Amino acid sequence: MGIDKAILADMQKRVQREMIERERRLLEYWKGELEKIYRKRHEGLASLQLEIKGLLERMENRMRILRKGEDS
Repeated sequence: MGIDKAILADMQKRVQREMIERERRLLEYWKGELEKIYRKRHEGLASLQLEIKGLLERMENRMRILRKGEDS
């Protein structure tokens, strides 16, 4: 007794759609954060670099949190 192939295919499609939707939302979020930095009037290259560094640190922190969640 196994899972019906049609049910399995439907489940796979739903999981795939959910993964795509999550990735889309994630990319929209980080794109928005980068656009905020882009729109700011930076006094010079150094201030732009600091903003980008801050964004990179936030991204790295989030990845670290997700990795810890995988280990649990």
